[in-house]
Amino acid sequence: MEKFKKLFRKAFSIALCAALVGGTALTLPALTQDSVITVSAAATVKTASTLEEFLTAINTANDGDTIKLTGSFTVVGHCEINANNESKKLTVDFNGNTIHFDGKPESQNKIQSYLYVNNANLYLIFKDSGSGGGMLADNPRVVRFLKIHEGKVELLSGTYTGGLDITRTETKNAHVYVRGGYYDLLEDDNDGPFYKDSTSSTFEVSGGYYTTRCNINIKNFQKGLLQGYVTYETKFENTPFEEYKIGVHADSNAKELSGVTIADISDKKYTGNKITPSLTIKDGSTVLKENIDYTVFYSDNINVGTATAHIDGIGEYYGALTKTFNIVKAAPKYTKPTDLTATYGQKLNEVKLPDGWTWDNPDQSVGSAGTNTFKATFTPKDTANYKTVSGISVSVTVGHLITFVESKDAACTADGNIAYWQDENGQIYSDAEGKTVMEDSVVIPATGHSYGKPKWTWAKDYSSASAYFTCTKGDDKQKVTAKVTSKKTEATCKDDGKTVYTATVKFLNKTYKSTKTVVIPKNPDAHKYEETVVSPTATEQGYTLHTCTVCGDSYKDNYVNPLLVNNSTITTTAEVGDPVVLNARAAGGTGEYTYALKYKKSTSSTWKTIGTNYGTQSTGSFTPKFAGTYNIAIKVKDSSGKIKTKTFTVNIKAPLKNKTTVDVGEKIVLKGAASGGASGYTYAFYYKRSTNSTWKEIKPAYTTDSAEFTPASSTSYDIRSIVKDADGVMSEKTFTVKVIK
Repeated sequence: MEKFKKLFRKAFSIALCAALVGGTALTLPALTQDSVITVSAAATVKTASTLEEFLTAINTANDGDTIKLTGSFTVVGHCEINANNESKKLTVDFNGNTIHFDGKPESQNKIQSYLYVNNANLYLIFKDSGSGGGMLADNPRVVRFLKIHEGKVELLSGTYTGGLDITRTETKNAHVYVRGGYYDLLEDDNDGPFYKDSTSSTFEVSGGYYTTRCNINIKNFQKGLLQGYVTYETKFENTPFEEYKIGVHADSNAKELSGVTIADISDKKYTGNKITPSLTIKDGSTVLKENIDYTVFYSDNINVGTATAHIDGIGEYYGALTKTFNIVKAAPKYTKPTDLTATYGQKLNEVKLPDGWTWDNPDQSVGSAGTNTFKATFTPKDTANYKTVSGISVSVTVGHLITFVESKDAACTADGNIAYWQDENGQIYSDAEGKTVMEDSVVIPATGHSYGKPKWTWAKDYSSASAYFTCTKGDDKQKVTAKVTSKKTEATCKDDGKTVYTATVKFLNKTYKSTKTVVIPKNPDAHKYEETVVSPTATEQGYTLHTCTVCGDSYKDNYVNPLLVNNSTITTTAEVGDPVVLNARAAGGTGEYTYALKYKKSTSSTWKTIGTNYGTQSTGSFTPKFAGTYNIAIKVKDSSGKIKTKTFTVNIKAPLKNKTTVDVGEKIVLKGAASGGASGYTYAFYYKRSTNSTWKEIKPAYTTDSAEFTPASSTSYDIRSIVKDADGVMSEKTFTVKVIK
């Protein structure tokens, strides 16, 4: 049984349904437009992932609608389904999800949490198109899942693991039709899975698979078998359904599914959603009808790979088959890159593409100036489910290769030119972008001899220099050796130093000078650093700060990550049966936290993990069933693997119980006793004649654990005992004694 439950039970979100006490009903949120998927003009599919969304959807649905679950949730208390008291036929599709039932035990330790169907004109069908969806009693004392006051309920498919019963009918207008599904009871109370509260209500069984715990051999179940239907022994050995040893099928016309043929299912393209193709199943030439002759649910039917259709026989067919089909990769959607530019002479590998794109021939030249087209490949992020597409045409705008030509002065016998830009074809422009073509000549005609300012040449070490005077009107050049002087300023750790060289010449009665400055870099070796260690915090890195005492220069090194801090908390009432909630919280570290939520009895050496060990779930809970000390450990781990653990100790108390006793003789003796609560009990004792309304104190309250008094006459006496524990919690117990003298 546990193997089956672990295979099909899924994580669920907890949603509370307030019990309808004293006429107070649950207030439901409005159904949003996003939760409705229109399938036709007459019927829609509404989705629900919480109990509130489910109740809103089913009670506002139109005739023919389907409510498809997109998440699991929990029912606590009883929640009414009336479909607005209109005549409707509705379908609930578990879609592989589970409706859980839980709550606090009431009288006789039974839990009254169920869906209450209350509309004589409502026909409600439950089925599961997913894998392992249905209804589950989280506590074996859950009495039932469905209580039908008025209306018709059809159980077509799904997995139903109940506590005491699955359904209960209570009036002549309440009907249950069991056509398929898997049924188990955790704690049957000897009346089978389908209970009738009224002899005029009905349930009819024409299908389904049952564990021996369902006790279907009792008279109540056998009377519910549809005429012409019998039970039989299933053959589910070595499968997840091996505990469902009893099935129901037609007596004389029953046919096993192993004799039918299922048409092959063509490959389906990945969509990102569950894929549920229709099936063609034939028994000879007869085409079987879904939900009449068989039910089907699907597994592994979202991602690329092999999906499986699971087929269960109903009606005149019985047994189970599977049919596989392939989900293949889909073509991805993409947007071609635009605004790509290049320069003449470049290759495609120099033209950057967006993420996911590569050139088919990256070594190809971009070609001549203009707009050119090349082939590229798009690789989607999800290569497991989408194809890689090659040979996609992508345009690149290629610009001219513009080079700069410096200006040149005209010589005596040689022309000069002004500065200009020139492309690879020899076209001349006045701008670097090649936007403006120069119509005028760039040539400066030769002007003859005319000496201007000299040009200087320097030795590499600037120890000598020469001035060259060139005639601006010709090629005549005069060299004059200069006198060189120098002035040096030393460098410090704060400022650069420099040496300034000055060259001086006289030419044609004019003095000319040229200077060269050699920078002497400041000397980092001259720094005098003091170190300051800055510790990390939960939000900032730590580091070592080095500061020069001369120039104030500083730098940081030896960085360490922020501190990982565990800020986890727990909340609890510290009483048996109430949940202890673990709230994992973290700060600092390297982020991307994961959590491990654990607990154990202090007397145990084995820790139990809530949820996934080091998963992203940050909140979890457990409900202690016994009093005692519990140890709790909440661990947080950052992306570097560093772990911080925070522990808690919780003392869980049992409920306070008053166990006072009364001995009757000549005197009436009260003996206080209690259990549970916080130890350190005190007592108060009172009595009165049964005909009186005024209580009398036997001894001062909360001073003794026993008391006695002598009745004054023959009559009935009421006796009251109140016990109070160390926390101030009180429990009262009353006795009635008749005295005869």
